[in-house]
Amino acid sequence: MVINSVSVYNSLLPGDFDGDNDVDGADFVVWQTHFPTASGASLATGDADGDGDVDGADFVTWQSHFPMSASAAVVPEPHSFWILICALLPWMLRRRHAKSFARQG
Repeated sequence: MVINSVSVYNSLLPGDFDGDNDVDGADFVVWQTHFPTASGASLATGDADGDGDVDGADFVTWQSHFPMSASAAVVPEPHSFWILICALLPWMLRRRHAKSFARQG
């Protein structure tokens, strides 16, 4: 019986209480609903560390993995491109101005 619960804990993302392969607000609601539980808790009731209770340590596990999913990917913000252009524009204009000044002199 313990072997099965250990394998379940290792197969899911830490803090994924509902088993949908992501750590999100729904998992927090599971933890919040069952907090505090002194004994007899399972992963499905918010026990992230497998010690049989739902406590602050389980919340910290959820928090440290929120938001995360099994298929998480890094997506740059669209504004990052424009910030880069605005940062490089003065340098490019200054360089262009220096070249045209050198041709005249």
